[in-house]
Amino acid sequence: MTAHQCLALVLAWGRSAGPTSFLGLVFGATASVVSLFLRFGRRLLVKLLSTDINAHVRLPDPVDVEGLQDSISSKYPLLGSVYAVMDGLKLRLQASGRSEIQNMFYNGWTHDHYVSNVFVFSPQGLIIACTLNAPGWRRLT
Repeated sequence: MTAHQCLALVLAWGRSAGPTSFLGLVFGATASVVSLFLRFGRRLLVKLLSTDINAHVRLPDPVDVEGLQDSISSKYPLLGSVYAVMDGLKLRLQASGRSEIQNMFYNGWTHDHYVSNVFVFSPQGLIIACTLNAPGWRRLT
């Protein structure tokens, strides 16, 4: 498997809820080979991104915030003080065998297990802030 194929495999795995056997059909490999390259690809991606300064998540300084506000207000004049947008992402998890762990990630509305993440994006598409494994909240009344 080439480096490009390995990256594509990791990205496809991150966006799909299907088994590795399905990814094997897409990438022309057996499930064991897919699992091996997923493990390798994820580790390599984390190692590369952790050393790249452009991949770090960090808040902009006040001067940069003004520039981001200007770029948004030039296109949308009514949003003069806005400099970023926020979006959420639910990542599906395998259910734990321990009930106290399983209960922390169970979503009764969708009947599945998730980790909730919130990301803040700049107009350039960079992630400038994030919360990983955000606690859920449900009204009981």
